[in-house]
Amino acid sequence: MTLFTKDKEVIGVGVTFLRITAFMMWPYALLMTIDSVLRGFKRPMFSLWMGLSRQVIAPVITFSLFVYTLGLNLLGVWWGLFVIVWSASLVAYLYLRRVLNKVLGRLV
Repeated sequence: MTLFTKDKEVIGVGVTFLRITAFMMWPYALLMTIDSVLRGFKRPMFSLWMGLSRQVIAPVITFSLFVYTLGLNLLGVWWGLFVIVWSASLVAYLYLRRVLNKVLGRLV
């Protein structure tokens, strides 16, 4: 952060943002991997609906809850993103397990 500014408040906000988003890279990677596997099994529609819900529907609900109801302001947006990405990756993982059970005909 100090490469971009000398303002201590901006540096503090940036550091907080980076600490939260650092733990969002793993579920993003999981989502991309699951998307590729589902496309390989000729089931691309899940990714379309997951993307729509993750980028449009969930933010409206989550950001409203975190920012206005809980009063977290900007921090609420970041934690909201964290919750959205992790929950989307969990749903995608569970859906992938279901697809694999159907395709492979056994419990995965």
